[in-house]
Amino acid sequence: MNEKELANQWLNEGLITEDSFSKLNEHIKLNPFSVHRHLQIALYLGVTFLAAGLGILIYKNISNIGHITVVSATGILSLACFVYCFLQSKPFTFERLVHPSVWFDYMLLLGSLLLVTFIGYLQFEFKFFGEQYGLATFITCVILFAAAYYFDHLGVL
Repeated sequence: MNEKELANQWLNEGLITEDSFSKLNEHIKLNPFSVHRHLQIALYLGVTFLAAGLGILIYKNISNIGHITVVSATGILSLACFVYCFLQSKPFTFERLVHPSVWFDYMLLLGSLLLVTFIGYLQFEFKFFGEQYGLATFITCVILFAAAYYFDHLGVL
């Protein structure tokens, strides 16, 4: 049911007055749109650019920073993002979830990007999984798949 039909139904049921109906029709004719999606895309891009920028900063200054510091910081930040998400999330349900705050989505996305960076860096620099490169990819995939379904987040999926 579109907005015009809904307004007609409200008028017929006596829920709104004729004056309110005409004002509502004028509003419908203006065809307003929400900027929510545009802002959400901009914030997603911001998180992605932040992760990319930190990656470039680390790449250019790795001799000054040190590998252990990079791995530790990436792991701790990723863990902190996931802990925040677990503390703020609603219990798991098979229905669509509405998250409690706008920061939740971005913290989950940032934590996921940092997790990918953490496991990739462990494998690349320290050969954590030996020569089994697929294992690093599989572990990351399983963790992010579980997080995407637990937190009901299409961006992580």
